[in-house]
Amino acid sequence: MGYVMKKIKNLDLYDLYIFAFGVMVFLNVLRTSLINQSINFNLLSQIMRIIIILAPICIISKIRLTFINFFYSMILFVIVFSSAMITRNPNILLIISIAIMSSVVSYKKLILSGVLGIFIAIIVNFFALGTGLIPNLSTFRLDGSPRYALGFNRPVVLPSLYFTIVLSILYLYGQKLGKFLIFLIIPIFALFTIADSRGAFFRITLAIIIYLLLNNKYFKLKLDRKINFIYKINIFLLIFSIFFSIYMAINFTNNNYFLSELNRFMTGRLGWWNRYWNIYPVTLLGNNLTRISQAAARNTNQTAMILDSTYLTLLLEFGMLQFLIIISAFYSLLKFLKKRKNFEGLLVWGIFLTFALTANAPLSIERNLFIVHFGMVLRELFVENHVVQHHVVHEKNFEKAGMT
Repeated sequence: MGYVMKKIKNLDLYDLYIFAFGVMVFLNVLRTSLINQSINFNLLSQIMRIIIILAPICIISKIRLTFINFFYSMILFVIVFSSAMITRNPNILLIISIAIMSSVVSYKKLILSGVLGIFIAIIVNFFALGTGLIPNLSTFRLDGSPRYALGFNRPVVLPSLYFTIVLSILYLYGQKLGKFLIFLIIPIFALFTIADSRGAFFRITLAIIIYLLLNNKYFKLKLDRKINFIYKINIFLLIFSIFFSIYMAINFTNNNYFLSELNRFMTGRLGWWNRYWNIYPVTLLGNNLTRISQAAARNTNQTAMILDSTYLTLLLEFGMLQFLIIISAFYSLLKFLKKRKNFEGLLVWGIFLTFALTANAPLSIERNLFIVHFGMVLRELFVENHVVQHHVVHEKNFEKAGMT
């Protein structure tokens, strides 16, 4: 007990933030579980989100901004805050806040804290499912095949969470685990059978195979060439995904056999993209979008409204200004990771850029813990030397604990 109390007394602001980040991720995951219908976690989750959003106030005195940087920062804040009021969605505000804090806090510790939050929430969900407290919700694909959600509100939730855990393990422990990473594919076979989540199966398998292939001693490719290879693919994926999403949203029609078959393969996403595009205009600050899940649509005799696309969500929900800000941030981060020769980081973001084409997960903290990477870019732009040194101490202690 004395040892625990001593540890608690030694906690500083940064440690408390890392803990709060993990708690927020834990609560966000539980909000997607059917447990949330019995024990409403929405209020607790919102409180934690507010705490995380306001956290940068505590370090504002340690950040040195030139007048021009301060001016740009204020414009950014006004844009994001105004959009949050219109869309009733503070997600971008939350992302920016986390990026600011992760510029002075160990991003590796934040990722680990988030993984623990996801893992504990999944255990709680399975306990509730196993004891009969919540049902195993089922939905159906367009071809009539069943999909089971395993206690969550959508079948895609658990595979997406496992996908995040796998990428985090690959990023934090990839060098140490080596060939043993291949065993992480095994659980996804079970999830593929039960939840019929083809996207998660494809992304996890692709990430591990590419990582093992490019790190194989028989695949003799210098680090610089590997970095350039992954970087160019990522830039292509970013540009292609943006244009593909917008083109399909504008031009999709069921009268075209090819597009109709592609829509069926993508479980109706193209049709929903087109429906949202025709309902909501592209504005500077966004729109308050209506979303109706398939389960809710069946219960209320409404038509489902699901927008599964990061790029279209940015454009239609958050508006043109924030679309340009986030896409620019993606590009800047890729350039930064290339400059730092961060192979694992580039691989992870390449997979997420692919994921972003058919999901909003890259904008969801609990499904994309690597949002903290934006803090690495901000650190070079805004943070004073003594703050950087503080971070380096945290990072070195983290690495001594075995997290390289």
